[in-house]
Order: sequence, then structure tokens, then C-alpha cells
Amino acid sequence: MKNVLVTGISRGLGKALTIELINNDCRVFGLLRDVKQLEAFEKGQLEKITFIVADLNSDDCIKAIQDVVNDTPIDLLINNAGIGGNNFNLKTASSLELLELFQVHCVGAFRVTKSIIDNLLSAPNPTVINISSRLGSITEQNKGTFSHLQVSYSYRVAKAAQNMLTSCLKNEFRERLEIFSVHPGKLITELSQIDADLTAETAAERIVTAWKQGDLKDEQGIIEIGGQNYNW
Repeated sequence: MKNVLVTGISRGLGKALTIELINNDCRVFGLLRDVKQLEAFEKGQLEKITFIVADLNSDDCIKAIQDVVNDTPIDLLINNAGIGGNNFNLKTASSLELLELFQVHCVGAFRVTKSIIDNLLSAPNPTVINISSRLGSITEQNKGTFSHLQVSYSYRVAKAAQNMLTSCLKNEFRERLEIFSVHPGKLITELSQIDADLTAETAAERIVTAWKQGDLKDEQGIIEIGGQNYNW
């Protein structure tokens, strides 16, 4: 049985990933911010998940995660937790929102990875998947690829920062960990773009299947499973 830690599991892709993983006989450590979010799962699912209640905005989450995981080898970490922004130009964008999204998408992923790095390194073939976004590609933003979409400053900046974190981790642990930046597809969510065409359940199935079958390949950029890759 594989051991997996997933963040942001109370809704959307995180919830879909968690259900897909337990349906594939994985032991899931699921991180959420509030115990009330347990209501997102059915009783039968609750029994198959080891929950970690922690706030990724604080360094306190590191010990909270370690206290639950202990010395369990972790085969897969999926840094999925994320939030959206609301301000779409310099005039309306705020430093507070920018810092809030940076904390979750980049620093949060940093804290979680830091908390279980020894657990990952004790697994035989460990993998880290950082759930990124095509919208965090500096190359594509510079080309104007997404100029028809309304995307907040804070989301774009936070995801670009997360991509740099992925690159840093790749450079440090290249011989010991497989680390991927994955764009799950154009997901249909409450905050989805006008070209959204993919359910969270389908995206989760694609990601878990690619991981289990060893189909994830090291790319210098953002991988979209079943789609295209994007340069950093």
C-alpha cells in the first residue's frame, strides 16, 4: 500500500484526488484547515483517510504534520492547496491579497515539503507533485497567450513563485526525488476560466493514473497530463 499526503482536500481537485487515491488502495494523509471541512466526505471515506488539521499560513503546520505522519514513508506528496484572487489590474490589486496567495501557493507548499522531506526520502521511489497552473507560466504570459482570460495579479504571481520552488527542489533532490509541476487542466470550478472543460474527477483520475503507471516524465516546465506542456 502506498502512502500519500494531499493538501487542500476539502473540495475541488483536492477532494477528487483524495477519493481517487483511496479507491486505488492508497493510504491518504489529508490536510485541511478546519475540522468542520470533514463534512465534505462520506462516512465510508472518512474511515480511509488520516486527517491533518493545520493552517499552511503558519510554520506551526510543520510540527502538526510531523506529529501525525511520524516516521511513515511517504510515496507521494501532492501540494494542491490553493485559493483564487479577485483583483485583475495594478490599480485594484492589493499587497495583502498578493501576500495571502503567495503564502498558500508557494510558502505553504514549501512548509509541507519541508515537514515530510525525511519521510519522502525513506520511501523507495518518492514523488512530489506541485499542482500548478498554465497561468503561472511567465513565458506564456509574456507571449499574451492568456490575454483573453481574466486572471488576478496575485494568482499569476503566486503560481510563478511556486514554479520556482519546484525548480529549486528539482535541483537539490534530483537524484533522490521525482518532482513535477502539474497543470491539472482547465478545471470547471467556482472560479474557473471561460474555457474550462474538465471536471475535477477526470483530472484526478488522470493524475493518479499517470503517477501509478510511471507516465510522469521530467520536463523543464509545467506538465498538463493528456494535454500540452508549458514553459516556465
